[in-house]
Amino acid sequence: MCISKQTYIAQNLSLIRWENPSTNGDTRYPQLKTIDFHSMKYDLVIFSSEPYPFKTKHRDQFCEKFQYPADKTRWIDGEMVSWYGSRSILGLQYLSTLAIA
Repeated sequence: MCISKQTYIAQNLSLIRWENPSTNGDTRYPQLKTIDFHSMKYDLVIFSSEPYPFKTKHRDQFCEKFQYPADKTRWIDGEMVSWYGSRSILGLQYLSTLAIA
């Protein structure tokens, strides 16, 4: 699954110029299909602890299904990017450090 472009998380990612593979605006958390992902070239895929707590098994399943190298995946603190309010500025700072890492 991924996030739609209309979510708070997607807006934060766009502020640091990260690209979101989702093109479906009607579903908040659309599923990626094999053909969708293989047609796109991404440098990094992130797995978040929020709003869905992805685990290592999910990353491994993703990498196997899409033949994506595990070393091009990163774990992120979902609270920093999906909770608005008091974490907004810190969340953008957090994402910015990941973008240059």
